[in-house]
Amino acid sequence: MSAAWRVIWLALAGLVLGPVAWMVSTEIGQFAPVLFCRDGLRWGGGLVGLCLAVALAGAALSWRGHAAGQGTLRFTAALGALLALLLALPLLLQFLATLVLGGCEA
Repeated sequence: MSAAWRVIWLALAGLVLGPVAWMVSTEIGQFAPVLFCRDGLRWGGGLVGLCLAVALAGAALSWRGHAAGQGTLRFTAALGALLALLLALPLLLQFLATLVLGGCEA
């Protein structure tokens, strides 16, 4: 892979990984009561934490693309990093809710 393609993929990482992580977390939240209301199962926080890590990884990768890019690609990378960070905020709040609240309440 050439250096130009590497910068393009880095720039697009936040635009892809952030929304995908948020979408997966939202889908998990739709069927979470079925999974997490059983006695002894508290792995919802781990799933949401994984989605949060994916969104933050997308932001970090896009920021690396921002440092290496020029012009429009640099703007796209900055936009991807900001979008991934913006979508990481509700994921963080959902993660904190799964830690504080019980399985059915979260």
